[in-house]
Amino acid sequence: MPTINPLPTTVLNMESLLTPQTQPIIWPSVLNCFEDEYKTLPEEIKKLYVYNKYTNAYDIPDDVWASGIRQHGFYFADPKNPNYLPYTIGGSDIGAIYDGSIIQECLSLYEGQHGSKYKNALELAYEKQGRIFAWNKKSDQNVLTQGHIEEQSIRDYFALEWNKDHPGHHMEVINDTHMYQCGIKDKKGNLKYPYIICNTDGKLILDNSLEGIIECKTCQFSSPDIDIWKSGSVPLGYFLQCHLYLICTNRAFAYITVKFGLGDIRYVYVERNPEIDELLLDAVEEFMDVVKSGREPDVSKMDPDEVIRYYKKVFGPYDPEAKTVELPCTTALRNAAIEINTINSQIKTLTEKIEALKKQRNKVIVDNNIYEIVGKSNEASITLDDSHYMIMKFKSKPKSYAIDEDKLKNSDPNMYQKYIVEKKEFNAALFKKENKQLIDEFLLPDTVLTDTKIDYCATEVKELKNKIIS
Repeated sequence: MPTINPLPTTVLNMESLLTPQTQPIIWPSVLNCFEDEYKTLPEEIKKLYVYNKYTNAYDIPDDVWASGIRQHGFYFADPKNPNYLPYTIGGSDIGAIYDGSIIQECLSLYEGQHGSKYKNALELAYEKQGRIFAWNKKSDQNVLTQGHIEEQSIRDYFALEWNKDHPGHHMEVINDTHMYQCGIKDKKGNLKYPYIICNTDGKLILDNSLEGIIECKTCQFSSPDIDIWKSGSVPLGYFLQCHLYLICTNRAFAYITVKFGLGDIRYVYVERNPEIDELLLDAVEEFMDVVKSGREPDVSKMDPDEVIRYYKKVFGPYDPEAKTVELPCTTALRNAAIEINTINSQIKTLTEKIEALKKQRNKVIVDNNIYEIVGKSNEASITLDDSHYMIMKFKSKPKSYAIDEDKLKNSDPNMYQKYIVEKKEFNAALFKKENKQLIDEFLLPDTVLTDTKIDYCATEVKELKNKIIS
């Protein structure tokens, strides 16, 4: 190791951060498995790969990784094989485990920190127990795909910038796509956490000696995490992911490199911490006990919004044939129903106030002829005093763009004809308008769970004498 450590650390001996006498189990490369490695693999693993003519290497298809290897290891198709993993915990899972766990109680990185944006411990346990949700929340697959595609360019940028920022030292960045399995053993010599696996975005070697990992992320400008990244911190879910990877690979440090938009890239140092190791491993072990027992995790310390999302996913969308459930007439449930109805009334009142304020704002705009001054512009500015000015925006950039078909047709008729498709479609809108009594009978299941549907809870108080008993 070099005498002067270029890493931003106060630890004199970085190897003291490693788990003693522990080596991870290294499984085959998931991507870019070249011929020299591929020909050594057992036949049952070879058949999982497809040849990539552009790289002259073999890759595991995304669906095989996601639904097979990521869930049960390379021998996912053979539950009787001793290398079959009944359960796995990966980097994205630790963020889900966070909510309501000992990690949430003991680890504070910044105000407002949260775990996974995509699922919680309840949802994760449900999936690990092999159960299927009746309703799934829509995810932004384009963002996930973009992050995967850009990993190589982000790695290259990190290598260039880090070495430029640290003259006299060298950070080698290796596109390591092996799957790792945690090698920590119990007193009997058995793997203590065989379910902890990881597939990092790359391996780092500092000055031909100390090994670390690199994680590559992308961040949209609309992401709520962008301010955390730009402050020099790491969103908690990614920090936990990185730390679990350090435990699994038994390495001492990591760099998370994030790309904003088209080209603003920066890197953040993450150092392994034995106290955080203990927190994560205790939380994972407790979670796995719940999964193996078939129970649900304790919801008492979880975010209620996350718990509601779980139940919405478990019990599914609107069912036109489902009968009304009669709740037990306990004092607690009656009080709860009254409170829910009161809250709904308050929401309605506040919504009406918001609409009234919007009308009031519009009147101020109209009375002062502001739109006539702004015209076709998207925004306007005005000086308020010697040190302040204000921007007023009147048009927002559309999330989707419509094509001016007439303009295209006149400008380039050939291109216009290229995109003409003859359609014979069922007019669903007209059917619903003219056959309202048949809508429930022919209603398609609603397969996408959105935030609006998660929050839906309507109430209405009616006369008991008019209640129809089913």
